[in-house]
Amino acid sequence: MFLVMAVGWVARRRGYFSPETTRSLSRFVVDVAFPALVFVQLFKTVDVSALRERWYIPLLGAALILSGHFVGAVTAPLFVAREKRRTFTFLVGMSNWVYLPLPITDALYGWEGIQTVLLVNIGGQAVLWTVIVGSLRGGRPNGETLRNLLLNPGLWATALGIGLALCAPGLKGCLEMRLAEAPAGVLAVKAILQPLELIGSITIPLSLVVIGAQLGDAQLGDAARAGNATAGWLPRFDRGVTGVLLARLIVAPLVFVGLVLALRHSGARMLANPVEACCIMAAMPSAVSCGMFVERFGGDTSLAARAVLYTTFVALLSVPALFALFLGLGL
Repeated sequence: MFLVMAVGWVARRRGYFSPETTRSLSRFVVDVAFPALVFVQLFKTVDVSALRERWYIPLLGAALILSGHFVGAVTAPLFVAREKRRTFTFLVGMSNWVYLPLPITDALYGWEGIQTVLLVNIGGQAVLWTVIVGSLRGGRPNGETLRNLLLNPGLWATALGIGLALCAPGLKGCLEMRLAEAPAGVLAVKAILQPLELIGSITIPLSLVVIGAQLGDAQLGDAARAGNATAGWLPRFDRGVTGVLLARLIVAPLVFVGLVLALRHSGARMLANPVEACCIMAAMPSAVSCGMFVERFGGDTSLAARAVLYTTFVALLSVPALFALFLGLGL
């Protein structure tokens, strides 16, 4: 993962990607490749029994984001001035719960890990466009944020993928049927599903390249603000960045794990692999898209860029360490 991200970072630093190219690729991943992945994976893996066993995962997704937001709101006064607290809280609450966990959970749990990430995204997106964006704006969400939620391509792909899987389960065999044996109706279905599957398959590598390019963008922007061509290579920590690192990468994951342990202690029945995957997602760094949200809805863009940069790099060490701790706690 780190090496693939490094490709994007080098491409941005050497000028192969412009800021406009990076933004366009990011939009393509979010609006095209990821929805294609969501639709095909949910269509292939969801059935009535899976939903009956995993109905709680979207709720865990909402709890994951809300617990991080709560940690950010509580710790913000300790690290930043009043005018930066909304940005600080947003950075702690807005973890990278999709594009970094996808390759990790795929490697650990296969289709079950990918399915967990996609189901978590349902609850995560609902909280993002209501509570989280509303807090960043300094008040309640307005019509624009609610409209963004309702028109989100990933959520539409989720609804369509689950709906088709439940309404027409017999179509799942179409993807495995040989072309020479397939009737005309099956060929028509394959003609739609196979291109979507190919487009969805580039989501993970392309998203990692884009993350690397966006991190390179953050470094170049930090250097420009400092008026120093080498500043983008040097760590520039302040109290706010340190606070985001501690709250996002340590406190928020531990709070979420505490919530999961409390639920299990109360007798809630949850499958082991999805719970482990959710705990991995809780340990993720601040989402790279935080800078875009902060710029769009108001906030400290310098703090956002540096926090995203350093939480991503520190997460290379903190996530494996926390995962080992989670397993030690019996998750």
